[in-house]
Amino acid sequence: MKKIFLAFCLGCLLLLGGCNSLDEITETEELVEAVPVSNTETELSEGDDILEEEIEVVIDEKYSDYSFELREGRKVVLFFYSDTCQACARWEEELKSVLLDLPDAALVLKVNVDTSKDVVEEFEVMKDSVVVFLDEEGNVLKKLMNPDLAKVFTFFGGVMLNLDEQLEEEDLVYEEKEILDEVVLVDLETEKKNEQEEDLSSVVTFRVGSELVDCVGVAPQKCLMIDDEYFYDEIVGFTYEAGYEYVLRVRKDVIENPPADGSSFSYNLVEIVSKEVSVLREELLEEDEVVLEENIIEKEIQSDLASPRYESYSSSLVTAELGRKYVLYFHAGWCPNCRRLDSEISGLNATLPYGSVIFKTDFDTEIELRATYGVTQQTTLVLIDKDGSHTVKLDAQFSDLRAFFDS
Repeated sequence: MKKIFLAFCLGCLLLLGGCNSLDEITETEELVEAVPVSNTETELSEGDDILEEEIEVVIDEKYSDYSFELREGRKVVLFFYSDTCQACARWEEELKSVLLDLPDAALVLKVNVDTSKDVVEEFEVMKDSVVVFLDEEGNVLKKLMNPDLAKVFTFFGGVMLNLDEQLEEEDLVYEEKEILDEVVLVDLETEKKNEQEEDLSSVVTFRVGSELVDCVGVAPQKCLMIDDEYFYDEIVGFTYEAGYEYVLRVRKDVIENPPADGSSFSYNLVEIVSKEVSVLREELLEEDEVVLEENIIEKEIQSDLASPRYESYSSSLVTAELGRKYVLYFHAGWCPNCRRLDSEISGLNATLPYGSVIFKTDFDTEIELRATYGVTQQTTLVLIDKDGSHTVKLDAQFSDLRAFFDS
């Protein structure tokens, strides 16, 4: 009997313990349900969306498709690209990654070389992957055949992080976003550097002298002076003009199996960096101006000292008198007044001032000349001054000639 009682007591104790445990569990669940759910994740998500929108606005303000209205009155960089240019695509991605770090005033406009032919011709761009720096007035300050982000920063007054710092920051971003294509990115960077090294190895800078010089290659010839050395070959696409000093960018390519007496390289013009009048040419031009002025003065003196002339009209004689005073006398052989004035001029011509010139012009045959000066009747004088201006005298008298040449 005692055993039965003890077993009953033990069962009751176990039952009471189980109920307490259930009450504790229920209270715990109610407590968990009473704690409000945090909105932190929702707030972070909304904040990220706003930040991305702000970044897109800044990028659009600093990097856009080309239009004249956007570039007008601003310092800009033009980026010439094509849809098939892989180097262009890589440089564009690099540019976008640092746009937020560029100064607020920075503006890069992209120009598609396949669809914007007018812009390509305006800036004389011959290939894609080229950047052109313009000042506020639209003047070209510099062209780069291989875009350089550091120079873009410098142009807009900013400072680009050095390469190590930039790569460290990019690595941190990639790690935080768990980007798995880091190996591909490194391969692209290496490929770009290799392409740039190949371009640099084949494009050279030539400084061309202002005069051709005698030289002897296979035979005597005229040579360019490039960097103070004889240049025996041809630069395809380059038209030389004596008297100017040039700085050229030239692509130098190896010729496979060149002829025995030929060059091992071919040269093709990439761009004319500068073309300036040489000091020697300026001196020659100044000397020519002095000589011309002296000749004009001498001609005027000789004209003033020459005896008066009265002779029949011819266009070649008139041309020789340009820049001096002379007279066209329109007469007709059947006109009495014309014969009278003709006689006076022939008899009194010597009394006119030295250098006086009168051309006897046939009224009936010089119809075009009459129309040029508006002459409508015979016995007419056309008084032509040194500057080419003229006065028409109808029913002319000899005194009109004297007054004109004395003035």
